[in-house]
Amino acid sequence: ANEHATSGLYSIHAGYNHQFPNRWVVGLEVEAARTWLRAEDKVASINPGMAARRWLENTTQYDVDWTAGLYGRLGYAFSDRFMAFGLAGLALAHETQGRDQYRADSADRWNPDGSETGVFFVERVDRVRKGITLGLGSEYALSDRWSIRADYRYTRFGATDFTFGNARAGTGRDYSVTTATQIGTDWFPAPFPPGSDICSLIPDLCVPYEGPVYRYDTVNYTGTSSVIEGRRASNDMDQHALRVGLSYRF
Repeated sequence: ANEHATSGLYSIHAGYNHQFPNRWVVGLEVEAARTWLRAEDKVASINPGMAARRWLENTTQYDVDWTAGLYGRLGYAFSDRFMAFGLAGLALAHETQGRDQYRADSADRWNPDGSETGVFFVERVDRVRKGITLGLGSEYALSDRWSIRADYRYTRFGATDFTFGNARAGTGRDYSVTTATQIGTDWFPAPFPPGSDICSLIPDLCVPYEGPVYRYDTVNYTGTSSVIEGRRASNDMDQHALRVGLSYRF
């Protein structure tokens, strides 16, 4: 599934720049950022009838809460105050994926799929993604110490596996069906002993009687929500960021 999320962020960075006499600037920068990138993917029930009514089999939440990076910078100082630069380096991103497993509300022989689904349990897996960042930007000195900067960064995070070991095959619940089969007849004692007051009113209740004998068979059906299959999701992530910030020179 392709998911898109938009979020703000705030970050702190520290680095070192060195300017050569020919106005070229090289530098190294480390950064950590707090983000709120969130998205959700919903998967309909595998049962066509329930899917038509928009009942779910599972939902997956994606949450990236921090990123970090180490970048090299190469820039050119067009004046004493203005510099344009490019950057490249390694990036990290902490992502948590949560998977809500759904299960049917009921099951029986007449309606084995139930009438709706609800959350059965939740699994959460977190990983630190690794990637490569490329960017372009500029910086303008407001004073000898303070400068304002703006840049665009593209980060490509490679495929990362998220394993949900308790994921189920579907949403169906367990149920049982019991059937009765007549296998013959037998004689049974009278419901009331002879001489009871009721015998004068209903004589048949005071004599043995022949009745059917049944065999009861119960078949247990395992619902798909009891079948543990597990899920392994492998996905990558692209991040585009526009950043504006202040820098202080020590």
